[in-house]
Amino acid sequence: MESTHNKEKNVFKTHNNKKPSGAQYRKRKAEKVDNLKKNYKKLENYFTSENSDCNKIKEGENVAHVLSDTSTSDEEDGIVSVGNVHYDEKDIDNENDDGQDGDVNDRTKETAIDYSDCGLWPIHRNIQFVDYVINIGAIQVNLDTYPRDNRRRHFSNAYYNRKLLNDEVISRRWLVYSVSKDAGLCFCCKLFDFNMNLKLNGNGFNKWKNLTEALKIHENSKSHRNAYQLWIETEIRIKAGETIDKQEQKLIEKESLRWRSVLERLMNITLYLATNNMAFRGSSDKLYAVNNGKFLGLANLLAKFDCVMLNHVTLALKGDISDHYCGKTIQNEMIAIMASKLTNIIISKALKSTYYSIIADCTPDVSHKEQLSLTIRIVNISEYPIKINEHFLGFFNIIDTTGLGLTEIIIGALKDFGLNISFCRGQGYDNGANMKGKKIGLQKRILDSNPLAFYLPCGSHSLNLVICDAAQSSLNSINVFGIIQRLFTLFSASTSRWNVLLSHTTNFTLKRLCDTRSEAKIESLKAIRYQISSVHDALITIYETET
Repeated sequence: MESTHNKEKNVFKTHNNKKPSGAQYRKRKAEKVDNLKKNYKKLENYFTSENSDCNKIKEGENVAHVLSDTSTSDEEDGIVSVGNVHYDEKDIDNENDDGQDGDVNDRTKETAIDYSDCGLWPIHRNIQFVDYVINIGAIQVNLDTYPRDNRRRHFSNAYYNRKLLNDEVISRRWLVYSVSKDAGLCFCCKLFDFNMNLKLNGNGFNKWKNLTEALKIHENSKSHRNAYQLWIETEIRIKAGETIDKQEQKLIEKESLRWRSVLERLMNITLYLATNNMAFRGSSDKLYAVNNGKFLGLANLLAKFDCVMLNHVTLALKGDISDHYCGKTIQNEMIAIMASKLTNIIISKALKSTYYSIIADCTPDVSHKEQLSLTIRIVNISEYPIKINEHFLGFFNIIDTTGLGLTEIIIGALKDFGLNISFCRGQGYDNGANMKGKKIGLQKRILDSNPLAFYLPCGSHSLNLVICDAAQSSLNSINVFGIIQRLFTLFSASTSRWNVLLSHTTNFTLKRLCDTRSEAKIESLKAIRYQISSVHDALITIYETET
């Protein structure tokens, strides 16, 4: 019995020409899985527990691809050891055939992750996550003031450097500070080492009194050195394109470039339509449909001449891609992104100029809602030559049109944009009582908070009021404009009469009088002033031909 037992042990210890049986493979694999469970009691908390024990290990495939030459493999049972975690080669090779990796991708997409904060990293990490994190690198936060604990101690930027005995200072590029956890973390150990007993792994280390000693112990530990080596080697291989999954990386990069090209074209379509104040949507939201609007129409037009859009539209029509980024939701998102970017540029110019003036006006829109338009006037010193520019900031819904209500809206809007009301040096409104009121008007309330914000009424609005009052004070002017309006009404009431007018006049046509802007009445007067004989002949023709 003893000799038989020794023979069985020799089968596992030595490599001979005789290949072990399948039972021996399974036995070896079961032993390694048991050892893995004993060494890492909480390992199952970090991976999905589905089907067999091999599937528990499989979720760690995000690390297996980072090492090729430094990996230790046993050809007997196909188990690969990377760092402190073991993975099955079959599971790694078949990761694209299994649905679990897609589930991890979905979980990663559903959660908004701050990749720069190690404390917010998800427990389940796929290959794409690890590659992306390594590409952006360990981001070290540099704050002027860090949160303090109950003993008034806190993290310091000085911990990012290490001073050697020869007074040489080297950087601890692996050390990062997690704002969410208020703790120090090791970037490489957090990424490659699942040993939760490490002080700078897991939730991090925030005992600031002992942090100096903890950093010395951690950076001299074997597990940290192994994780650091994995990090550096993986970073070099990713940049050189020599990772195990380099073919997959090439496909991902190619797909990223394709989507970037598609979004670039869609953003330019959005910019063109928004710049020209054109409607985006039609009665249909489908590609190549009738009346599908200008946005989809331009996308269809580009597909005729551009291979990138042709490929994208073809995939969308076949249903090969679920998101084609041509729907109404993404259109609104792109408009909002551009508006936000443009507003930030305007505000940055205003902040650099320091001082500004505000121009505001209220008017009801087609939906009978009162809209306040807000514009700022600045001395633009960001560009040369220096110019005075006016920038529109947006429309705001108004419920209370009193001076108090308008003041609250304007001051609140300026505060949201990051503009201080104390730097306002001018106000420009119309001559409404709620605007120019000397006691409770908008300009008076802003002057109370900032005496340097001088008020000047709108010059165009004041001129319009003067012209209106002057025209209404003369009986002759009332008769003249009344006759002009009656002439327009007479000729425009019938198409045959309008044709008679066109046959006699060559330069100008009759215009309707404008009720709100008196200076616009000059256009109506011009048609009579320079063509009075032609209009007279047209009237005679109508008199002779019509009953």
